[in-house]
Amino acid sequence: NSPAKPVQPQDEEEDEELELLLEEEATLIAEQEELLSLQANLQARIEKERTEIDELREEITEATNSRQTASPPQQNGMDSSTSSTSSTDSSSDSSSEDEEELQDILDDLIKENQELETKNSDLSLAIDKERQRCVQLKVQIRMLQRREQQGCAEEAQHTEQPDRSVVKPVTVDRETTL
Repeated sequence: NSPAKPVQPQDEEEDEELELLLEEEATLIAEQEELLSLQANLQARIEKERTEIDELREEITEATNSRQTASPPQQNGMDSSTSSTSSTDSSSDSSSEDEEELQDILDDLIKENQELETKNSDLSLAIDKERQRCVQLKVQIRMLQRREQQGCAEEAQHTEQPDRSVVKPVTVDRETTL
């Protein structure tokens, strides 16, 4: 039997560095896979949103067209409200009140819309941060599973091959133990 070659410190350092690099590579690969999955999911959602936007634009166009066809055409450049002066005075008071009320409603809706857009933006940022955390956690889980699998594989190798570094006493006869 030739004696086992002693492991040199430099070899141990290189092995440790190699293991660290392999683990880092596996981590990066896992992260890339998670990000690609997230990208595919987000692209599908973007396409769905674009389809919904197109449908809404069509509805707006149809509503605009139907409103234009429903309004009565003007005759000889004169509006029907100018044909009678007595009805114009009373209707102008109520129409200006209606316009003010409609303007107030519009202002409220604009303000509410701005608040909702701000909330939407804040929520989108929070969702993005949570997605990033999820990706990091999924990568960590995959790395732990990888280490566990490697640990089980190494343990199986050790049980298959007896450890030769442990000296077992052997009894030659009743009086002599090696």
